Amino acid sequence: MPEEPHIDLDNLKSTHKHEEDLRAQSLALIEANPEWKQRLILIEKAMAVLFAYTHDYTNQSDDELTLQFLGIRLFNTGASALKLGLSGYCQQGFSLLRDVIEVGFLLDYFGSWPKKISEWKTSSDADRMNKFGPKHIRAALDKRDGNSERKRAKAYATLSQYGSHATYKGFRMNVKENNFGELGPFISEKHLRAFLEETALRLGPSSVLYGTLFPGAPENIVRFREAVAADLVTALKKPSTKKVPDGAPKRK
Repeated sequence: MPEEPHIDLDNLKSTHKHEEDLRAQSLALIEANPEWKQRLILIEKAMAVLFAYTHDYTNQSDDELTLQFLGIRLFNTGASALKLGLSGYCQQGFSLLRDVIEVGFLLDYFGSWPKKISEWKTSSDADRMNKFGPKHIRAALDKRDGNSERKRAKAYATLSQYGSHATYKGFRMNVKENNFGELGPFISEKHLRAFLEETALRLGPSSVLYGTLFPGAPENIVRFREAVAADLVTALKKPSTKKVPDGAPKRK
C-alpha cells in the first residue's frame, strides 16, 4: 500500500509559537502596570466565582442546572476571550465579549423572572427568538429599570461593530500605532488596555450576578462572591481610559 502523504504543519506550529510569545509579552506589560494587573486579577476572580457556582455547588433544581449550563458558557467564553486577547487577537477577544454581555443580560432577566427559565429551555427556535432574543431581553431589562438611554443596546452595538461584525470601523482593531494594517496577531498597548478594561467590565458583573441566582449556595461561596463584588465596585468606579484606535487603516 502507498505511504500516506506527509503533512507539513510547520506554519501552524510557528504561528502558535508566535502567539505564545505575544502572550508572554502581554503578561509582562500587565505585570509592569499596576492598573492593568488589577484588571487581570479581577478577571481571574470573576472566573473563580463562575467556577465555584458551577463546579463546586450542586444544583438543587432543574432550573439551577439550566443556569449552570449558562455559567459554563460564561466561563468558557471568558477564558477563550482572554486567551485570544493576550495572544494578540484583541478584535476576536472583543467579539467574544459580546457573547458575555448577551449571556449576562439573559441571567439578569432570569433573576427578575425566574419562571421564564423553564420556558426558555423548552421553547422552539422561533419562540426563543421571538420571546428571548437579545433585543427582547434588553428591552425588558430597560423597562424594568426605567432606563431610556438604552445603554445595554449601545454596549452590544459597540462590541458588534468593532468585534463581531465585518465593518470598516472595525478594521481599526487590526491597526498598529504606526497606522498600518497588520496581518496576524500583534501587541498594541492601546488595544490591550481597552481589552482588559472591557473584559473586567463585562465578565465581572455577569459573574457576580450569576452567583446571586443560587440562594442555597454554601456560605463560603457566598462570602467569596460578595468580596469579589466589592472589589469590582471599587475598581469600576475609576474613570475608564480605554479608546477605540483612531485613524483610518492603511494597507501595509
